[in-house]
Amino acid sequence: MLRVRSALRGGQEAREIGAGTFACRRCGARLHRSDSGSLESILALATAALVLLMVANRFPVLGLDVNGQRIDTSVIGAVREAVEAQMQPVAVLVR
Repeated sequence: MLRVRSALRGGQEAREIGAGTFACRRCGARLHRSDSGSLESILALATAALVLLMVANRFPVLGLDVNGQRIDTSVIGAVREAVEAQMQPVAVLVR
């Protein structure tokens, strides 16, 4: 989101209340918060999500007991089995 930072009019003052956060001197309302570090935050969250996705796909999430046999599969394995069983709409939904 783009934001236009306007200058204060004559007689108006702002004070810094934190790192990049400003407040009105009269009423104390927050006026501006700096977005510094937002790219770093996005990259950190994206990296964490990628790591968690890789870990989640390594462990079985689907288990089935049939006649005493236990079959476990991951999300990727479930998609692969659905495609092989000609159930592409189900595979798309699971994916």
